[in-house]
Amino acid sequence: MKFAEYEELLRKRLGTYFDFKTDVSLDGRNYPLVAEHTARLEQTVLGKDNVVDFFDTREYCVLSRHETLDCAELETELAHAKTLVGTLSKPCRTHKSTMITRILAVEASPPGEAGDTRARQPFEHAVRRLIGRFRHSRAHLFFFHGWTDLRVFVVDLGAAEILASPLGRRDRSPFSPVA
Repeated sequence: MKFAEYEELLRKRLGTYFDFKTDVSLDGRNYPLVAEHTARLEQTVLGKDNVVDFFDTREYCVLSRHETLDCAELETELAHAKTLVGTLSKPCRTHKSTMITRILAVEASPPGEAGDTRARQPFEHAVRRLIGRFRHSRAHLFFFHGWTDLRVFVVDLGAAEILASPLGRRDRSPFSPVA
């Protein structure tokens, strides 16, 4: 699968709930696709126009394209993903939660053994371990201003494989490259 096909598949799957922005610059980096969803929850209403209290939740999906992905590059991407928490979350009294989904789409799997470029190999063990152990959550003002969670998906478009951080393991299917 090519990156353009995967991007179109994500737009189709997430289009019901998300608003899309293309070529977005966040923290000095350009991302080909950023999806945003905002919901207002738990309104307490005394009358037709009297809202006593409410909470806002936000969800962002940030997609990037990579030719290949090794352990050092993944560590850099994970460190940069942590800085997105400060950029995208807007903590305040009515903020409940923000979920940031970072999707790393890899077009080419690592080459095979002994220089065989045709054989596709799964991600190396260090990459799998790094994704499997990645957790990042941030409480804002002792949870009085909500919290922000970060989950990461590494999608191999060639082998149709998806690696997920622990927070994203149960929600793999919308981000899978298999239609």
